[in-house]
Amino acid sequence: MADSVISFFVNRLGNLLIQETIFLNGVHKQLEELQTDMRGMQSFLKAADAYAYQGDEQVRNLVKEIKSIAYGSEDVVDTFIFQVASRGRYGVLKRYAHIFNEWIDLYKSGRKIQAIQKRIQSITNRWQTFYIKNIGEGEGTSSANQRQRQLRWTYPHAEEEDAISLEKDMEALVAQLITAEERRRVISIVGMGGLGKTTLATKLYNHNLVKRHFDCSAWVFISQQCQRKDVLQSILKRVSAPTKEEMERMNEEDLVEKLYHVLEEKRYLVVLDDIWSSETWDLLKFAFPNGKVGSKIMITTRNKEVALHADPFSLPHEPRCLTDGESWVLLCKKAFPKDVVARGDFLDADMQRLGREMVKKCRGLPLAVIVLGGLLATKKLPYEWEMVYKNFNIYLSKDQQQQGVLGILALSYYDLPYYLKPCFLYLGLFPEDFEISTNQLIRLWVAEGFVTLQDEGEGEGPMEDLAEKCLEELIFRCMVQVGRRDSNERVKTFRIHDLMRDLCIKEAKVDSFLEILHDGGHMEVADSFSISVAKACRCAIHFEHKRNIPWEQRSSHLRSILFFQTVANEIDIGFRKQMIFICKKFKLLRVLDLRGPLQIMILDREIGSLVHLRFLGLRGSILLKLLPSLRNLRGLQTLDFKHHNSPLNDCPEYKVPNVICKMKQLRHLYLNPLLDSGHLSRLYLTYGAGVG
Repeated sequence: MADSVISFFVNRLGNLLIQETIFLNGVHKQLEELQTDMRGMQSFLKAADAYAYQGDEQVRNLVKEIKSIAYGSEDVVDTFIFQVASRGRYGVLKRYAHIFNEWIDLYKSGRKIQAIQKRIQSITNRWQTFYIKNIGEGEGTSSANQRQRQLRWTYPHAEEEDAISLEKDMEALVAQLITAEERRRVISIVGMGGLGKTTLATKLYNHNLVKRHFDCSAWVFISQQCQRKDVLQSILKRVSAPTKEEMERMNEEDLVEKLYHVLEEKRYLVVLDDIWSSETWDLLKFAFPNGKVGSKIMITTRNKEVALHADPFSLPHEPRCLTDGESWVLLCKKAFPKDVVARGDFLDADMQRLGREMVKKCRGLPLAVIVLGGLLATKKLPYEWEMVYKNFNIYLSKDQQQQGVLGILALSYYDLPYYLKPCFLYLGLFPEDFEISTNQLIRLWVAEGFVTLQDEGEGEGPMEDLAEKCLEELIFRCMVQVGRRDSNERVKTFRIHDLMRDLCIKEAKVDSFLEILHDGGHMEVADSFSISVAKACRCAIHFEHKRNIPWEQRSSHLRSILFFQTVANEIDIGFRKQMIFICKKFKLLRVLDLRGPLQIMILDREIGSLVHLRFLGLRGSILLKLLPSLRNLRGLQTLDFKHHNSPLNDCPEYKVPNVICKMKQLRHLYLNPLLDSGHLSRLYLTYGAGVG
């Protein structure tokens, strides 16, 4: 993962040296030397990950130190740029004012660069005495595009049926679902994470007999962070056609009453996927009447007590684990294209032996088998399977905590090429069971610098295309699950399994990659990482309501802030103060995403101080005013002011200053149709219709 940080910094430094040659005269040579030193670190890092996941703590610590140097170097450059921009000089900088301050800034920056170079030299000296000093000649030198070409097969089975030997389960449960009973019955599917509960429930929900039996049906994800209002709204939208105005007017009790009356006259099926507690069921149950004869509710849960609490008279269904034979069949389906499997004798004896031994360690858990199959799908040769097998055993035996499915999932993470690791870890920022928009994620990845091109060619967003290929590879490796596709079969949304998300967060903590704040100040990190949390590069806020956040505890070097708020508010003075504080403290922010439900927001002039911002998202908000200070955001790539719940004309005070044309790097503008964008040659405009 550290290599992607260095790659981005090296590319940025190269552009800076070209564009600001005159201005950087005082430190130009030092920056060139720093760029050379960083390139020297890249060859090591691309291959060092393999040693790190085999348990070599020396290598892991060395990687962390190099990553720290990369971030420190970037901070020096970014801080220097901010100091310049704050004096009104950005781009091709002029040298006719603030000469003394400029000299001080150059001197301080030069001293900091010297200190960084000394740290690099220290690592190099240790490196030369280390037993892997020639590791840089390994496989990891391929670029992102080269890696795509190295994939032996295309993506033949990204959404192939993962259900193995469910015929008996299906037959019994379909019969229960279509049975005409007077009372409303709850059918529960119970089992540990990764057992295939949701897969089974999905097959039942889409079964032809089940579809024909019910007047209406609805599927909703629950998860640990259950938001009652969101769940009720989601079900109501599925079983009736409320207007937006009706939905906005109803509080939670109104929603319960409305949903109850709608379902009362229908034979309905509601699926509540991933209920974690009996309390969650108690919050929702009053919205579900007996309805017509034969109405059913189906839940999936890891807790048998939840199932029995929901319906003491209904025996929970517990899917069994796969046999070794079934696991092997599933592994082959995920690891090889259909036509290869159909030919039969497609593995030599050694590969088959290794595969069967690894599959036994999955203990019949479908998710573990699927992820292992996705990993092996990138390996074609016997020696590659041998390497996976060795790493498999090494990693599973590292410590007791890594036993079982999480260890297998971790192996799939460590096998990722260097450029995919940060892309995968980034998914941990999103809430559990969140339906992630492909378009949004791609633009966030590009803004974060995970995907870069030295020479961007003509055409429709090449960096975005490369980012989409990264997502396709994660799908191919079975590390994310496709949600919806558009009419052209392009992936529109996707989800990440909660166990994979747990893995994201666990691995991200080690490198201070991210932190997550929940309602009540709860952080989704362990106490042992409290120091590194304060230095985390990215922060996601999962709050139901806006509240004061202890920003003063966060490092001023924070790069990204993402809000995931579920309840709308009017103008919130306290939140506005927090926004001003964010703009004043976190000068190095690249991503600020405040999207949420409809709210009225005022952007203060301080937003213009975030000169490094590349992604500004305020989707769902009504902005009363756009200030001229936005013109300072010249590096902005994505600007999202779009909202769907109210036409812009409803806000007569809304003003758009002539600042958009100053944003020469702007690639994606989401806004209700208001302005002419003729000055932006690389802009991909989206008006009106909703975009992910």
